Amino acid sequence: MTASRPARLAVGDEVRIGSVTHTVAGLPGGMVHLVDATGTESVVSPAELFGALGAVVLSSPRKAPLPPQGLLQSVPASLAEQARWWEQHIIEVLTGVSPEAESGSVARPGFDPHSSTLRQREMAKVAELKVLGHDIPISTFQRMRRSYEQEGLWGLIDGRATRQPSPDGRVDKRIADAVRRAVAEQTDQSTGTVGRLRRRVEKILTAEYGAEAPPLPSRATFYRLAGRVSHGTHAFGSARTRRSLAKQPEGPFGTVRAARPGEWVQIDSTPLDVRVILEDGLPDRAELTWMIDLASGTIPVLTA
Repeated sequence: MTASRPARLAVGDEVRIGSVTHTVAGLPGGMVHLVDATGTESVVSPAELFGALGAVVLSSPRKAPLPPQGLLQSVPASLAEQARWWEQHIIEVLTGVSPEAESGSVARPGFDPHSSTLRQREMAKVAELKVLGHDIPISTFQRMRRSYEQEGLWGLIDGRATRQPSPDGRVDKRIADAVRRAVAEQTDQSTGTVGRLRRRVEKILTAEYGAEAPPLPSRATFYRLAGRVSHGTHAFGSARTRRSLAKQPEGPFGTVRAARPGEWVQIDSTPLDVRVILEDGLPDRAELTWMIDLASGTIPVLTA
């Protein structure tokens, strides 16, 4: 909520005057045409609106961010399709016209921003969806609408599908930390077994938490946890390899996820099996250089 006057009012903005919420239905001749929930209309100047009347802007329709195509490719196609289905309905609530409507179409009754408030349109959409077999609370639809305005299509993806599973599974964090510590201690020791590691973890937990130490999980669960924690360390393999790996510095590169076109762009080159004559008259092989936009997967620049 913003108590100050916005840089520009637009049709569809909602403002509150006292305890009554109005929708900006038009801006004729520099005046502000307002309509409240009962359909009562009024026309005031911007100076009156934000001066004597002390209006507060409640919401302003915003264009959703561009869809992060790169991220959408990482979720099941069914979830992406479901998100696009919800997008159609949310856009109709925000703008009055569904993106699937033909060019020049007008808003359906109950969805015209000029004659209805955002809440009225949300309630109309929730009622419509209930008839279609999608019974959701208006609070849920409002949350989805806000997520779409902030994050675009990505905001409509079920978060459970994008949540990264914990490498520790459901094991108590204290136990997982103790396993990591015990595995790290293996570096300069002789190669042992998972059974020895389990006994060492018990000692670590007892020393750290005493009588309140969490009980270890079943042997099968502990073996799976030890396997995940020790992956790539050779904790139960060659001692020479284990010590050599421990001395290696951490890699300089990591993994990034691009959410918007242009956010992350990679550049690469490769020689081509094509002979060319350079400006100095010497023959050489041509080289192909290109840029790849990680979010959209497109190639904005390609040169040889």
